[in-house]
Amino acid sequence: MPAVAFVNEAVGSAVGELYVQKYFPQENQQQMAVLVANLRTALQDRLEHLSWMSASTKAEALHKLANLEVQIGRPKVWIDYTKLAVSPDDLYGDAQREKAFDWQRRVSQIHGLWNKSDWRFWPQYSTAYTENNQLIFTAAMLQAPFFNATADPAINYGGIGAVIGHELTHSFDDQGRETDADNRLRNSWTMKDAAQFKERADLLSTQYSAMEPLPGLHLKGDVTLGENIADLGGLTIALEAYRGSLHGQASPVLDGFTGDQRFFLGWRKSGVKNAATTTYAIWSRPTFTALEQQGSMGSYAIWIAGMTLSPSSQAKSFSLSLKNVCEFGKPPLLQGVKSS
Repeated sequence: MPAVAFVNEAVGSAVGELYVQKYFPQENQQQMAVLVANLRTALQDRLEHLSWMSASTKAEALHKLANLEVQIGRPKVWIDYTKLAVSPDDLYGDAQREKAFDWQRRVSQIHGLWNKSDWRFWPQYSTAYTENNQLIFTAAMLQAPFFNATADPAINYGGIGAVIGHELTHSFDDQGRETDADNRLRNSWTMKDAAQFKERADLLSTQYSAMEPLPGLHLKGDVTLGENIADLGGLTIALEAYRGSLHGQASPVLDGFTGDQRFFLGWRKSGVKNAATTTYAIWSRPTFTALEQQGSMGSYAIWIAGMTLSPSSQAKSFSLSLKNVCEFGKPPLLQGVKSS
């Protein structure tokens, strides 16, 4: 195991504390808090105005949204390692003592309150995920190209805003909707509303399954449904949040681009970075194709859909991920953690 990985696994919270001190100042956290609040407001507004959802189901959904806890950049409490004995000349012993320390720390939570600051991924890991009614965005995730405190707000809403919207939407997708505001596996929707949801979800699944990235090779919309819902919902919520942040004022035109266009440039920029390391590149065009077909984004879906990777980059990404997505279900990246 590499030395850095060993230290991250052994005392990840301590490493994260140092990372946050250097790379995620308080003002960044405050700016992110405003952005998250605007995303929540946008989602709340959409839930309140759903024409097909009954009042009782809306009340449950809004209660769940209110109960979602968002942790930005860092956990509220760092792990106290003062009782962990470390020796500079006993690496094997250090590893043994760390495992015993970690075991005792976790066992102590069995009969007490669960420590919500005990993150699965510490701040120095670049990820965002949903877990136990928590939405966690690590400090490493809140860096360019997803977030830049000095950047044009439209870019940030299109980057990290779409990620936040994605994770928020997961709480109400085909799997997320099956748990209630207290994260219990309980169907809090009426049978009619559940049927209405399934009817719309099936349309999206069918739409994605019809997409053919390569001749004879189709996406499996039923397998990727949760991520497709989160992608479309997240991007829609983020755009509405950006527009709401303008408080009725027109966004400035910068370098010839409108605010909405810069929003999509921010989303596309973060997507290109992801394409180098994840299987999400395959979904870039399908996402916008779906937006275009649904009319969700007006002409912007058509405008941005042309901004694709080069043919060589597409081919490289396809060769790594296409068969997993199309034939064998979700790729490893999407199993377990609901990644952005």
